[in-house]
Formats: sequence, C-alpha cells, structure tokens
Amino acid sequence: MTLGNMLVQLPFLYLMPKLWGVNGIWVAYPLSNIAIGIVVGIMMWRDIRKLDRTVLQPTTA
Repeated sequence: MTLGNMLVQLPFLYLMPKLWGVNGIWVAYPLSNIAIGIVVGIMMWRDIRKLDRTVLQPTTA
C-alpha cells in the first residue's frame, strides 16, 4: 500500500461507515481504488496528449 493510496483511503474509511455502517468499511477500499484509478487514468491521458503534441511538432534547425 502506497502513501498516496492511504491518503485517498482514509477519507473513504472515515465517511463510508457513517453512511453505511459496517458495510461502509468494506466498501471503502474498493471505492478508494476506483478513485485512484480515475486520477491515474486522467494523469496518463494528459501526459500522452502532451507527448503526442511534442512528437508531432516539426523541429526547426
């Protein structure tokens, strides 16, 4: 488990039991992984777009 995962997981572990009781504890972990996956996906998409722009631009000498 990484520090980033823990920072995302802690709010879920705090909020979900208040909303759903004991079941919220079990739901918190998968929801935090989904949230991290979405953030990582967005970051990768932005980096790939930036990489495509730099590769496609012609170099001038």
